[in-house]
Order: sequence, then C-alpha cells, then structure tokens
Amino acid sequence: MDRLYLQLGLAVGTKHNDITPMEPTVEVGYFVLRKLYLFGSYSGLYAHYDKDENIRKYTLSQNLGGGLGYTLFNTGNMYFDLNGKITSSVGSSDWKFVCYDIGVKYRIGSGKQKIHFGLSYRHINSRTAGIDNYNGVFGTIGFGF
Repeated sequence: MDRLYLQLGLAVGTKHNDITPMEPTVEVGYFVLRKLYLFGSYSGLYAHYDKDENIRKYTLSQNLGGGLGYTLFNTGNMYFDLNGKITSSVGSSDWKFVCYDIGVKYRIGSGKQKIHFGLSYRHINSRTAGIDNYNGVFGTIGFGF
C-alpha cells in the first residue's frame, strides 16, 4: 500500500487554434520501482472554442488513459519527475480526440501528502469535425495523498 498514490489537480492550457482548455484531473499510481511509476488518469477537459467571433462554443470531454513517470532526483522533501501519458475521450463527449502529453512535475512535501506543480507539452489529435488539432503548453497545480 505504501507504493500507491492518489493525485488531484487542475491544468490550464495556452490558447491554440482558437481553443482554450482547462482540465481537472485524478491520477492513481503505483511505484513499480523506487523511482519508476505507472499511473491511470481520469479527467474532464473543458474547452472554450471561438473560431467564429460571433459564436462561442464550450465543449466537455471525459478522458481516460494512463502513463509512465520517473523521479529524476529528490532532495529531502522535494522531487522532480519526468512523465508522459496518453488519454482518449470516452463516452458521449462533445470533442472526440486522442491526447499525448509529456512534461515535468515538481513535488513538495513529506510522505504521500505532496503539493505538485507541473509543466507539460500536449498534442490533442481531434476526431471531431470543425475542431482543429491542439498543440500547447499546460500548467498544473494539485495535491496528492
């Protein structure tokens, strides 16, 4: 049980192709080795889409996927991780896509209770007509147990 973790976070992305995304996330992970971990990810991607200046659209997509992370180094109660994940929209989402994400995460805290800050690059391959692919930088803040 000491190898399991749970993280809750909120990510916000830069605007690209008239899309401005925001995403609350939940990650459940397992440390396979002391520094290597696997995780499952569930999120709700909320996106503001304003291609036509007179019409503003808001989309909501439920996403499910997973990834792999590695702690590059740690000093006391500070950790610096590199991770990547792949998620896909599921169910009756407004925006259907596959999402590829690679980033770094800085964790501060003792035990399993840690605050984290992340920065990642994300490519979203859109499968919905009328909504372009997305490429952008995401900033994340959250906490873990």
